[in-house]
Amino acid sequence: PGPEANADRGPIATSAGLAGRKISLSPGHGLFWNGTGWSWERPDTCLPLLREDLHNNEITRYLNTFLVQDGAITKVYRCLDKDYGNYPTGTPWWQMSASYWLKEIGYPCSVYAPSTGSCTLGSGSSEVNDNIRSRPLAADYDNTDIHVSFHTNALSGDCLGMSCPNGTETFYDDV
Repeated sequence: PGPEANADRGPIATSAGLAGRKISLSPGHGLFWNGTGWSWERPDTCLPLLREDLHNNEITRYLNTFLVQDGAITKVYRCLDKDYGNYPTGTPWWQMSASYWLKEIGYPCSVYAPSTGSCTLGSGSSEVNDNIRSRPLAADYDNTDIHVSFHTNALSGDCLGMSCPNGTETFYDDV
């Protein structure tokens, strides 16, 4: 039988090109605890793009849709649902870094807080490395076939000329 529509699961798989393949998606960056307060990993970028921390999430939302439609089982390490609600600080979940989302959806502390070792996120020392390390660790935990980390690398912010970011980088790990 063909795939059935299910509003809770997202798009319907329409072909079997990636059937059975487990693909993890890391939409890079997001809001994180820097040891004294909440901080973005990247500065604002030129319009019409959003801050890289948010733009990566927007693009990954589209990528996830296409992968699922082609039959892939996706594991996404930041919230893609803009209607999911808010982190306890009031920030929308889709804007939070991976470590906070991974904790929210039930991953063990060894995955979401591998650098600080603190299972209580949002306090103590900077959690930037928890965010960075948690994404590939979650892919290993899920035993995915490939891990795709998407970044627009727009870290230079509002700029002009040849020194401005001019493309994207996509990293993958299939080991």
